Amino acid sequence: DTRCRPLRSIERDRLVDEFRALDRRLGRHAAARAINACSARRPTTAAGESAIIRTEAQKKSRHRPIRTLLRDAGTVVRALTPCFMMSPLAVSQYLGPDFTFDVVIFDEASQVRPSDAINCIYRGRRLIVAGDEKQLPPTTFFDASTASDTDEYDEDALEEFESVLALCRRSASLRPLPLRWHYRSRHEFLITFSNHHFYSGELISYPGAHEHSPELGVEFFHVPDGIYTRGTARDNPIEARKVVERVLVHAEQHPNRTLGVVAFSEAQATRIERELELARRDRPDLDSYFAEDRLDGFFVKNLENVQGDERDIIVFSVGYGPDETGKFLLNMGALNKPGGERRLNVAVTRARRRVELLASITAADLPEATGSAGVKALRAYLRYAAEGPTALLPEPGHTDGEVESPFEAEVRNVIESWGYIVRSQVGHAGYRIDLGILHPHNDGEYLLAVECDGAAYHSSKVARDRDRLRQEVLEGLGWQVFRVWGPAWYRDRANEELRLQHAIERVLAGDSLRTSSDEPERTDPDVELHAVELDDLPDWVDEYTPYDRYPTFRFEIADVRARDEMQILIGDIVREEGPLTRDLCVRRVCERWGVQRRTRAVAAVESVIKSMLQTTKGVRELEPGVLHIGQELDTVRAPADGHVARPVSDVPQVELRLAIARLAEDAKSIDTNELQTRVARIFGWKRNGPDITAALNQAIIDAARLGQITVDGEGMVRPPS
Repeated sequence: DTRCRPLRSIERDRLVDEFRALDRRLGRHAAARAINACSARRPTTAAGESAIIRTEAQKKSRHRPIRTLLRDAGTVVRALTPCFMMSPLAVSQYLGPDFTFDVVIFDEASQVRPSDAINCIYRGRRLIVAGDEKQLPPTTFFDASTASDTDEYDEDALEEFESVLALCRRSASLRPLPLRWHYRSRHEFLITFSNHHFYSGELISYPGAHEHSPELGVEFFHVPDGIYTRGTARDNPIEARKVVERVLVHAEQHPNRTLGVVAFSEAQATRIERELELARRDRPDLDSYFAEDRLDGFFVKNLENVQGDERDIIVFSVGYGPDETGKFLLNMGALNKPGGERRLNVAVTRARRRVELLASITAADLPEATGSAGVKALRAYLRYAAEGPTALLPEPGHTDGEVESPFEAEVRNVIESWGYIVRSQVGHAGYRIDLGILHPHNDGEYLLAVECDGAAYHSSKVARDRDRLRQEVLEGLGWQVFRVWGPAWYRDRANEELRLQHAIERVLAGDSLRTSSDEPERTDPDVELHAVELDDLPDWVDEYTPYDRYPTFRFEIADVRARDEMQILIGDIVREEGPLTRDLCVRRVCERWGVQRRTRAVAAVESVIKSMLQTTKGVRELEPGVLHIGQELDTVRAPADGHVARPVSDVPQVELRLAIARLAEDAKSIDTNELQTRVARIFGWKRNGPDITAALNQAIIDAARLGQITVDGEGMVRPPS
């Protein structure tokens, strides 16, 4: 069957490599298209709102308030920066009510109240709400309780929702789209606990190539001598010093990895900062590690304000424990509040590589039967950190899965016959590697992932997931991946076994299975660069060239025998200067014939023009009173250096409308008066007399009527929507 070709593994691998290369190019091309599309939106003139922005940029003081600037130059601001990132409060503070967008996106929507979100929602034509109901709810610190104690239905009562995310999830008109693939964690154990306790196992995560590693996963550090100073500072100094010790170890051993400290209370976070400040006095060589940076810098935070942060390593300090009298109470601050388990979920999912949990208590110190969901979740996490994923199993034991097909079983049997230990269905949630070969020399490390084209491979709906993204994610987690193709295995098993054996031996020798075609190409998108001088004449302005030849004529202008010569002259004039007004064409003919505009002469020229318009070829009217010979008017003609500007009566209205439309397009938004002044300067008119003003006003009215521009009630001219 030709649909199964190619069958040979080498050819099929080559086909996959080609697809990966093309798919990466497609990604770069998409980025370039986005950049070029944004670049095309920029103003190309210093007129209108662009002038406002440039003036404000050049000021040293007395700048316009941001709200005023966005009101006066909002069209150009949105053209230059089509994406705004703001908090709901900043939206109300800086944006006027008519400042709208195509799409409004809420991130971390579980923390945004509907009352705070409505000022953003009405500004968008479309709405996207992203968030996780298992993470932090909106803060209630400053709220007064308004909820009724009664449980009876009241049709006049307002529906109350905790967050805009909760409101949208309960709306039948918004389509939910669950995002289940988890990419942040570089080790599966970092997300396994939350997946099991908070997401009902619905998250899909990738297993790492290191099952056990001192640099990955979750580790518990018990501080048995820690004391919680309940009666005074409400912190745990001994545990705080242990946290600082771990921070300094990582700063010294892993200077290129990011780190954050999360304390379960504000008092403990303050104590850790104080102890760290004292310890750093003896280690000035580590000062650069503690530089502040919002995205990657070191931080010490409490449970309430860590959502949204990511670091390679997260060190937790529970802080709570036995007090000075040895008594341990379950009063554990934010963890006891409603939603305390959600705060814990946020905290334990902030790390990309490693979590270290320091506590003066163990899971056994917390009662299993407790009414606090937060305390119950902490007890489970303490046990998980101490025992690993086996703490989540109903019965202790190894999690090695069963093969999914006879094909996988045969491949596994062959590998085991060579003396290697193989595990099937490696992973704890969602995506599982078909066969993982354990490294014979490095305990807790996998040597090679063997993927068979079975159910997991064919379950992907798109080739990008199946043949590129999955493998790139696995390789980023330390795996070397070798694919065994079913058709090739059955058609040429001896050679396929030999290929697999050679791949195992190469990886064991320290070589990589990646080929040159697997290596990502340069990631810079192909962006078009244009240098634009905003004060120059735009590229849609050409020089106006008058007809300057004086031919010799055999007959008088009113002589009927002069008609043939006159037709040739009219055609040359219109070809040279067109589109031009009919009146200017008549004057040009009379001037070249050397006569004044006497009635007989004008009548003769008008007669010839009328005759030429009635024929199917030659001179035509672009619009009433404007002659041309098939020329498309796509440029505006300005006087060349040393030439006198055309009177406004000699400039066709169609050319004035074109200048107005092009200038509005370049400026994005421009006041009517400034538009008239700019257009007048293009045509070489230094002052706007009554005749020029009247002609430009009429051109603006006609351009708006024809849909070439839009004019709002305040006289601002913009391109058509």
